[in-house]
Amino acid sequence: MAELNLDIPPPVTEENKADYLAELEKYREAEEWIKKHSINYAKEEVQVVNNKTSNLFDAFMELLFKFILSIFTYVAILLLLIFT
Repeated sequence: MAELNLDIPPPVTEENKADYLAELEKYREAEEWIKKHSINYAKEEVQVVNNKTSNLFDAFMELLFKFILSIFTYVAILLLLIFT
């Protein structure tokens, strides 16, 4: 049968009470940090979605511009061939 290596701390006593309270304070601070930064991350995520939308619009406008430019170039080449 496999042995379980459990790291079970000793019970809280008056001698080690301060150590346990300090450890609990670290956990509380870590949870607050996670909660604080999770809220900021969620806000940034919404902002990224908005940036993707504007980038999609910019990409569409650039494609439209290139399409119109290619049509004008084609017409200019035809006119040069016709009148030369």
